[in-house]
Amino acid sequence: MTITQQSTNLLLLQDLQDCFEKNKHCFSHSARQTFIHEYGHIKTALTRGFQFTVLMVREPNFFIGKKTNTHLFFYKNHTICYTSYTKRTFFSLAKGCSFFHDPALCKGNTPLTPEDIIHWKQIVVGGLYEELLYGTNPFWKIAGGFGSESFIVVNFINFLLKLLTFLPKTSDYSLLKEIKKNPDYCKEINRNFYNIHQYLYNQTAIQPKSKYPLDTWKTLINS
Repeated sequence: MTITQQSTNLLLLQDLQDCFEKNKHCFSHSARQTFIHEYGHIKTALTRGFQFTVLMVREPNFFIGKKTNTHLFFYKNHTICYTSYTKRTFFSLAKGCSFFHDPALCKGNTPLTPEDIIHWKQIVVGGLYEELLYGTNPFWKIAGGFGSESFIVVNFINFLLKLLTFLPKTSDYSLLKEIKKNPDYCKEINRNFYNIHQYLYNQTAIQPKSKYPLDTWKTLINS
């Protein structure tokens, strides 16, 4: 990572923090904790030379069919911007996701290096680390969000929550296990994230398959 890129990414992280502080009154407590977790992934990625795409946090919804508010942070005009939108959802807990990619790893047949693998492992645990430092959720909830198999009770509670709230049966921990089992998975994730970035910020890019409403995000980013 060049000095210029490092400086740019540090400024973006500060912009993201400032943008959240200005708008956190719109967030519920649980959504704020989700932001902290996703910010941990973003911070770890950008300090390792990755490129920011978006950060999304969805408010919890305890009523079937109720309109749920979703918060979206994105890049525009050389800074981080914020917007929100509503959509009817089923009963669900607060949820978030963040997208970023390593531009260097997207060039041609760039080989995957041991450093690349370490970077992706660090990014995966970045959310857990940030929550442990700055979050206010109890430890069992933080551990459950990560998905650690070391906590049987936590896993059981998490399993029930997934059944009741239709949450995807994936976690940071399952992603970490997949990377350890198949390091080349890092390139697959990076390529998928890069395709999402291209679609959101490039008018001619084809929409990639995703469980997230990328078309809605693109409309908001370009509005």
